[in-house]
Amino acid sequence: MNQLMGVMQVALDFLGLVGRPVDLAALDKLVKRVAGVQLSSQVLEITLAVFGDEHGLLDAELLLDTLRNKNLVWRRKGGPGAPSLLQYLMPQW
Repeated sequence: MNQLMGVMQVALDFLGLVGRPVDLAALDKLVKRVAGVQLSSQVLEITLAVFGDEHGLLDAELLLDTLRNKNLVWRRKGGPGAPSLLQYLMPQW
């Protein structure tokens, strides 16, 4: 996951440097190339609704910050030794 995060960050930074906005189609293409997965249109729309701006374009920095810190909030609520959310849910799957 950390390796994919690095590649995703480089790709999003590059798109930002060349001035290309990340809309629904660009996000779909980026995820396919970087992670090798096909996300449903609903997941892509929700991602843009949560991490997008008023024009429907992805706020890449907000998305990357959230992905980097996904376990931090859970651990803060449960204390320093609390399991991450993923560790908590894994036995239930």
